[in-house]
Order: sequence, then structure tokens, then C-alpha cells
Amino acid sequence: MSVAVAAYALSLAFLPEFRLRVSPLAGRLMSAWPGIALAHFAGGGVALAVGVLQFAQRLRLQRPVIHRWLGRIYLVSVLLGGSTGLIMATRSGGGVIAHIGFGALAALWLWTTIQAYRAIRVRQVELHRAWMFRSFSLALAAVTLRIFLPLGLLTDWPSGTVYAVISWVCWVPNLVIAMRFAPLRGRVD
Repeated sequence: MSVAVAAYALSLAFLPEFRLRVSPLAGRLMSAWPGIALAHFAGGGVALAVGVLQFAQRLRLQRPVIHRWLGRIYLVSVLLGGSTGLIMATRSGGGVIAHIGFGALAALWLWTTIQAYRAIRVRQVELHRAWMFRSFSLALAAVTLRIFLPLGLLTDWPSGTVYAVISWVCWVPNLVIAMRFAPLRGRVD
């Protein structure tokens, strides 16, 4: 699902005909904030595509140089996707609750990724893995968002309410699961 949403995001970023046909919201975002929306879609799409590969044990063990380069690409992609996500959160649908939900997602995505980078720079591999698990769980909010949006349409709630709820539900459970299955051991000073 990560690769499918990555392809979707990259198509929104680079294929105007696709964007116009499939997502009027993405089209409006590209019109209002062309550079910011492009960086968000492209950064998020690349992070989803590359990030999923980073959990392949065979790649990490047999091709560590490739793992490191993909990690650098992931880091730059998150910096692009997360920083522009912070900006875009200020204008998200669903009002202030959604602004805060999406803003918190973007800020935590940046923070967890930076913590993972700091950990690996001092060779704390287990701590790096735990932070990367958190970072990618937040990247996967793009996937869970696309699962919950159609489900939200099945409710009788107003669309603004649905979007406000989904702005939190798309990432909080992911992060809770990541924290449960990849506990932090140690810290980077």
C-alpha cells in the first residue's frame, strides 16, 4: 500500500492531467501553492517508496551502501514533505482541529526522522531503528488517511467533522503501534 500511495502522490506532483482527473483538492493546492504542494507530494511520495525498502533485512545486511544512500534520500524527502506539510496544515479542511492534527503529524514526522539520523550518526543502531520505525509509521499516515477518508464518507457527519477526526486518526494509531513494537532504548545527547 505504501508503494501505491507513493505512486499516487508522485502522479499528483508530476502529471497535471492525472491530478485534474483524480483529485480536485490536489489541483486546488497546486494552484494556490505550486512549489509547496509539489514539494509535499514529491517528498512524501519518495519517502513512502524509499522508506518501505529500508525495512528489508536483506538489503540492510547485503547492501549496506545502498541502505545508507536510500536513508539519505528518505531524510531529504521527509525534510521536504514534512516542512511543506507544516505549511499546508495551516489551510487544511476541517478547521482548527485538523490544522493542529496535520501540523502535529508534520512536526513529529520531522522530529522522529531527525532523531533517527542523529542516532545513526553516533552509531546507535538499535535507537536508530526505533526512531525510524516511528518516522515511517508517520509517513504511513498517507496510507491510513486514504483508508479512512472513504469510511468517513459512510457516516452522516459533516465533511469538515470527518476531516478533523481523520487528521488525527490517520497517524496517532500508527505512532502508538510503532512505540509499542519498537521501544526506545537509550538516547542521543
